Amino acid sequence: MTLRINKAIWEYLRHNGYRQTEKHFLSEAQIEDHTKELLLNQDTDIIDYILFSKNSEASPETYEKSYLELKNWILSSLEIFQAELFILLYPIFVHCYLDLIRKDHIKEAQQFFENNNYDHMAFHSEELAILKSIQNTRHIMENSLARNFEKYKFNIKLSSYSFELFVAFLQDKNFKLLLGIVNQFINIRVVDVKELSSGRQSKNDIEQPTAIITGEIQKDIDRLNSVPVQWGLLENCIQDQVAEMKIQQKFEEEQKKLMQLKRRKRKIQKPTIPKQENRIKNSTILFPRLTQKLEESIKEELVQAEELSQQNLPSICLFTFFHSEGKINCSEVSAESRYVVAGFSDSTIRLVVSCSQDGTARLWSLDTKSNLAIYKGHNYPIWDVQFSPLGYHFVTASYDQSAMLWVTERVFPIRVFSGHLSDVDCVRFHPNVHYIATGSSDKTVRLWETNTANCVRIFCSPTGHRGGITSLAFSPDGRILASGSEDGSIILWDIGTGKIIRKMHQHESTVSSLDFSVLDGNILASGSLDNSVKIWDANMARLLPDSSLFNFTSDFHSNEKSQQAVLLLKSFPTKNTPVMNIGFSRRNILHATGYFQTNK
Repeated sequence: MTLRINKAIWEYLRHNGYRQTEKHFLSEAQIEDHTKELLLNQDTDIIDYILFSKNSEASPETYEKSYLELKNWILSSLEIFQAELFILLYPIFVHCYLDLIRKDHIKEAQQFFENNNYDHMAFHSEELAILKSIQNTRHIMENSLARNFEKYKFNIKLSSYSFELFVAFLQDKNFKLLLGIVNQFINIRVVDVKELSSGRQSKNDIEQPTAIITGEIQKDIDRLNSVPVQWGLLENCIQDQVAEMKIQQKFEEEQKKLMQLKRRKRKIQKPTIPKQENRIKNSTILFPRLTQKLEESIKEELVQAEELSQQNLPSICLFTFFHSEGKINCSEVSAESRYVVAGFSDSTIRLVVSCSQDGTARLWSLDTKSNLAIYKGHNYPIWDVQFSPLGYHFVTASYDQSAMLWVTERVFPIRVFSGHLSDVDCVRFHPNVHYIATGSSDKTVRLWETNTANCVRIFCSPTGHRGGITSLAFSPDGRILASGSEDGSIILWDIGTGKIIRKMHQHESTVSSLDFSVLDGNILASGSLDNSVKIWDANMARLLPDSSLFNFTSDFHSNEKSQQAVLLLKSFPTKNTPVMNIGFSRRNILHATGYFQTNK
């Protein structure tokens, strides 16, 4: 292999006219095997492993021939390497197609697309539909997805042996075209086989890893996800006060029972409140304190909250909007169960901050039913808006690929969170208000620090969501972030490490909304456009071993299904109502809203 590399370097220097360098290289060049170096240096371009020549222009037929030979080689390789190597096909397919368009081989590009797109339809159907609409170089410049493909690299993990096999194959076949694509558009991270996030051995596996684009190389993502995060709640927050009140309430009830039974000789020791972890003592976020009346009202409701578990599932109240199909855009029930709010396509708010396609957010008075303020900052439609748990601050998510933090008394944003590669579709405040989570059509979730607007976590995985992120929810203790996707999957993320705790896939359509039960967060509820609400055991999801730790034998699917069956406590179908929003009230009653879908 060393002789081939030396020859490739020599051809490159000679072709580009580097005469002095060529002479120096011929006399002193010493090339060593870089495999061990790649294992130590977690992120490296393939250019660090091999240099190649571009001294011949590839014909249109070369693209399809090279792609098909690579695919056939992967499918004929040992099964243990197929899942790893199959990931490479999608980015190579994408850039072969775009390269043909760029070189004005339009008919050949269309034929290449039609012949080979089915290889990737299962996991990339939406992206393929967008790519198919690209018919010339102007479309590439105007299309945001194509621009992202050209600007950013795909992140792919390969074991060292798979990487060596892949490079050796390209060299043996003299596939300079594919080498160029890999070098320019794919960031290969060579890892030990044990570090691979998935052990799937079949390309047909539903959990097969896929190539992803985040705008960051994997090394930077790992570094970012290792930064400490203060996920704990604020010290002496309402949740802690309510927990103390409930313990005191139980203690008094037990004492009363003993008095009635005249067993006064036996004393009850007052239980101690568990020490809360990672509490934030000195908050750096400035916000007005809740009024005493409001704070007491919230405490009173939380104290009366039902304790939910596997044996005690929540009561569900579904609000259905009739004659609203195609007109209603969003809906929500207030935490105290007093108001049902909906937004319609005619720009009306039906009985509060609202967001609109006109790029503005508006603050409304529920007393006078009038608009109090207009907040302008986004250049494109706003898809989501949410108030912080303590009020005063709210955050918006927009088509312009950014989220913005606002305070009610100012009509301009105080923070801008920018970094996603596509629309920011949903946004949520962390319970301690120091962080904001955003979900995007780029299939990633990011965690931002409100003080600095810095991204401190990128939640993504080769076995993560296959579609855009449509819903988010934080657990009450701030340790877990749940995300729902267009592909019907739900993922629980560990905020501390940025890694997947559990992936659940029982919905048949978009997961439109998620919420944890109040105080303990033992129950996770999900609402979907598949006309159902599902109740999950969030506590058990943390305790079960990760399915990726199993040996992938013929028993894997039964293990996975049995685990999901344990986690899914109950499924509640609606008659014909896609569920748009769900949320637990302060008393742990689950509210759901949706529109009645007429039969067509």
